[in-house]
Amino acid sequence: MLRSIRSSGLTTRTAALLIVGALSMQGCVTSGSSASLTPEEQKLRQKSESFNTTMAEGAMAGALLGGLIGAFAGGNGRGALVGAGLGTLAGTGAGYYIANKKEQYANEEERLDVMIADVRADNTKLADYLTTVEKVIAEDKSRIVALRTGMNGSKQNAKELGAALASAQDNRKVMAESLDSLQKKRSEYQSALAESKGTGTASVHELEREIATWTEQVARLEAGIKSLDEAIAISPVS
Repeated sequence: MLRSIRSSGLTTRTAALLIVGALSMQGCVTSGSSASLTPEEQKLRQKSESFNTTMAEGAMAGALLGGLIGAFAGGNGRGALVGAGLGTLAGTGAGYYIANKKEQYANEEERLDVMIADVRADNTKLADYLTTVEKVIAEDKSRIVALRTGMNGSKQNAKELGAALASAQDNRKVMAESLDSLQKKRSEYQSALAESKGTGTASVHELEREIATWTEQVARLEAGIKSLDEAIAISPVS
């Protein structure tokens, strides 16, 4: 393998940098100084990173495979980079999850049981995440309302309100990045469901129920972000 990589003009070091570069496309939810974050805001970032890391795992596999294919086909580092980019997209695509499960489990019933367990575990994890999200939103809205209600036109008050709005926008960015990952995950699960519907087994209905719960929870996150947007958008009034 190493000899093949070198013959294509792609060094081992370049291949490693290729993977790191591809993973950087996934984004980063860590924002704001940890010293200035409340305990709930810290939890929000930790849990958001956990969800986004799951998506990055598929990107890593796709980037490695795509990079090597690109290097062999293009014969240079540029081909590897193009291949890695395409591989990253494939690794986070809706078909990746079901393809991976088909490779691991040839038996349809066993595969369905594993997918149901995956969605159920993610639903539990998402419910816990939403608890933190809603606490952070409540804190932000309460802080903004209190500062706007008590506005007296002073520079200090305006500065505090500006800081509160900036903090809320930072939290909103973290939530939005997680929402994007969760929506991609929903597409994976829905694709898996569509592939499995022809079996007519009771397990398919159970998978469908779990995915419906996932969809409802993602909608809760969307609604929470919308309510925070509304609180941020209100013009300061004394």
